[in-house]
Amino acid sequence: MSDIYTNPWNLTKREVETMDAMVEHYSIKRAANATGVAVYTLNDHIKSAVKKMKCEGSIIQKYLLWDRFRQQQQREQVIASTEHN
Repeated sequence: MSDIYTNPWNLTKREVETMDAMVEHYSIKRAANATGVAVYTLNDHIKSAVKKMKCEGSIIQKYLLWDRFRQQQQREQVIASTEHN
């Protein structure tokens, strides 16, 4: 089973946390507050993550892609945990 930071784009731990916060909070200010970094720092993490996600589309589409990836990851973890029981 992979950990929560494993992803197909090789995002760093901070980029993963940033993408998770953006999907959860829908606002750069709220996401920055939730992750404990400045808005400018969070913006840098977003830019870096989005650059690594080399797919076409807007930043919103990349957030949606990230959200779908995380949902699939959670489903796989549930399946894996039920198979062990």
